[in-house]
Amino acid sequence: MRTRHDLRAFVLALPVPPPRRAILLVELEDHVFEAMAELEARGLSPAESERAAVAALGSPELLHVRLLAS
Repeated sequence: MRTRHDLRAFVLALPVPPPRRAILLVELEDHVFEAMAELEARGLSPAESERAAVAALGSPELLHVRLLAS
């Protein structure tokens, strides 16, 4: 995953009930937006901060396991 769009597609494909999927999506997007703001304040471009914030969530495989366990 490289962008928020990729993250959104990933979450929407999770095998969880739609209400849970919506909650996960909001939580992850909030986390990414907060991280992006911090990274942009440090001088990264919006595109660089988006990639870094999404990458900080970890690999799709690891994120999948963590989200299903929560």
